[in-house]
Amino acid sequence: MRRKIFTYLSIIFLFLTFLIYGLAPQSILEISLTIPFISGILGLIFAILGIKGPTRMILVVLNSFILVVFIGIYLMAFYGFNKP
Repeated sequence: MRRKIFTYLSIIFLFLTFLIYGLAPQSILEISLTIPFISGILGLIFAILGIKGPTRMILVVLNSFILVVFIGIYLMAFYGFNKP
């Protein structure tokens, strides 16, 4: 029963990270740029603790992929666009 709750929380945090960057107003991103990272890390942790099997593997891969994409966006935004 507890593993099901972790799986559902992982799915919720996965959709939350999609919503934060995809549909979020700029006010959320102006408050803190680390909100998507926090929700991605929490989604990954809950996915690791979730139901074993293909569901766990899919959630871990999706949360990891989203986290890597956001790290890439973060690095490009802060270090890639700074022209001397």
